[in-house]
Amino acid sequence: MSGAAAGRRLRWPGSASIGQRLAGGLLLLVGVLILNLVAAVPPLTEMQAANGQLQHHDLPLQTATDGLVTHLLDAQTALGAALLAGRGGALATVHRDLAAAAADQSALTPLAAGHPALRSDLARLRARTTSWERGYLGPQLSSRTTTSLAQRVAALPTGDRLFQQVDVAAGQLKRAAAAQVSADLSQAASAQLEIFILVLLTSVIGCVVAGTLIVLTARSVLRPLTTLGQMARDLGEDRPIRLDAPRGTPELRELHANLTAAGLHIQEQQARLADSNAELARAVQVKSEFLATMSHELRTPLNVILGFTELIRTGAAGAIPDTAQEHLDRVIRNGRILLALISDILDLSKLEAGRMEVGCVVTAVDAIVAQVVSDARSVADRKGLVLDLHPCQEPAAALADPRAVTQVLTNLVGNAVKFTEAGSVTVSIRASGAWLSVDIVDTGPGIAEADRETVFDAFRRGGASIHDELGSTGLGLAISRRLVGLMSGRIDLESQVGFGSRFTVELPLARVSPSLRAGRQEQPLILGVAQDPSALGRWEAQATITGFDFAGTTDGPTGLRAAAALRPAVVLVLADLDREEAERLLDQLQAQPATQGLAVLLVTGGDPSVAGPGAEADGFLRRPVPEPALRTVLLQHRRSRAAARAAS
Repeated sequence: MSGAAAGRRLRWPGSASIGQRLAGGLLLLVGVLILNLVAAVPPLTEMQAANGQLQHHDLPLQTATDGLVTHLLDAQTALGAALLAGRGGALATVHRDLAAAAADQSALTPLAAGHPALRSDLARLRARTTSWERGYLGPQLSSRTTTSLAQRVAALPTGDRLFQQVDVAAGQLKRAAAAQVSADLSQAASAQLEIFILVLLTSVIGCVVAGTLIVLTARSVLRPLTTLGQMARDLGEDRPIRLDAPRGTPELRELHANLTAAGLHIQEQQARLADSNAELARAVQVKSEFLATMSHELRTPLNVILGFTELIRTGAAGAIPDTAQEHLDRVIRNGRILLALISDILDLSKLEAGRMEVGCVVTAVDAIVAQVVSDARSVADRKGLVLDLHPCQEPAAALADPRAVTQVLTNLVGNAVKFTEAGSVTVSIRASGAWLSVDIVDTGPGIAEADRETVFDAFRRGGASIHDELGSTGLGLAISRRLVGLMSGRIDLESQVGFGSRFTVELPLARVSPSLRAGRQEQPLILGVAQDPSALGRWEAQATITGFDFAGTTDGPTGLRAAAALRPAVVLVLADLDREEAERLLDQLQAQPATQGLAVLLVTGGDPSVAGPGAEADGFLRRPVPEPALRTVLLQHRRSRAAARAAS
């Protein structure tokens, strides 16, 4: 038969369904199993018979034979002790062993019935045992009290000769029993070998059958499935899908047709969805721009109204009655609320449109917190609340936008005082690792767990009845979280209904010189970026000794914004803790126009090549940086910058 013909015979019919092919393969496997069972029945029967022979005949035969020989030997030994040493207890042992030997002979009689050799050896042993008992054992026991020791010793050779014949017969019986057991064991082993060979052959046949089925399945099922998988990948990557149906079973061809129709429908829906998203994005952009413009336009006349109202209330336009004074106070109070709402809408629209820009300067967070608490104290005193401030043990500074930090903290502290009817509001500042945290803890009504995430959404308010009663718009927390996010920080919330809430504002920790904290720069500035706050502390001390002002941050994006805003003389970047972030920061410093001319030094604990081939630095320093080495490099860059300014 040719190879092509053989290949055609190994192929499923093209019209056969998957169920038919599985049924055919199952029938083939069932046939192999039936063949295996039929072939295994005779050797299994033979092995079962051999095991039964061993269990019910050979083992009892071996046990009884060994017991008979042992009891006869024990009886002979006890007889010598009774006759020669005169031990009374030995005589009882003789009778007990003889009784046990008789019982063993009785047990051997049916076991040897079907084996002539065993029956003959057992009869011989029984006859010689009878001769020993009659010729020596019986006379010696009956005359034990009337004969002397010398007479008993003289009779020993006769007894030994008779028992030696018993011993020979017992040995023959024992060998015959062992031969019978060995023959049965050989029969069982032969049956087991036959079963092993049969299992091995059927396993080989099963492997061949399984391999054949796998090959046929791979040809008829896996190839169409591969085509379907490629079509799914094309759909996922938005590529044109293949419309031609693959060769395979009718089910797979139908599946391909259904998936093709579904894929075309999905691609059409995706195209429509992309158009809708683009239109929605344009609508959101137009909405944000409209809100920003209208907020700005509304704020100008509102400021004029408030200004003239304040002027009238002071009496500059003439005396006014007390009732009019009360009305003017109400106009001013509600006008300020409206002005705050317009400002919030303006900020939110700028944030949504991506037009809100935050500064990055040295910000004394502890001073801002103290001012915010001081501003809120009058409201807290009117409500009878305890407003506490726990300052940080060390100067608390960040490279951030002071206006944004003030807005966020004013909103959070103001909310805590506004919604707390009794108890206290506690504001704490702490430095924790690479973060500077401000905690605002109140004993207010708390926020339900279902509202703890949505409370940061615009126009969403936790505890709506309380917010309506106190006049909240639901914009403050949304604006605060987005402003803090723009400064590489985050706001966390912990709350329990009925016990109060804890809002935590976290900003990247900064280490700055005292002069910068005071709002003045007296020396050229060094900017440090390291996730390790202790490294920033060492750099600050070394820079101060060298005659530089220092500002450092634990966050890479904050360092990039600070480099563009502060224009430092030198930027120190620590590469050991996060090599990828250090490389990304170096690349961004080189790519950003505002920072392209800055001198960047990479500080590393190993080989300078850790920066990677794509990251470029103006110099490298080994960690820990010795003060003389840092002084030399900083002074060199200081002179280079002075020379560049003089040349320009």
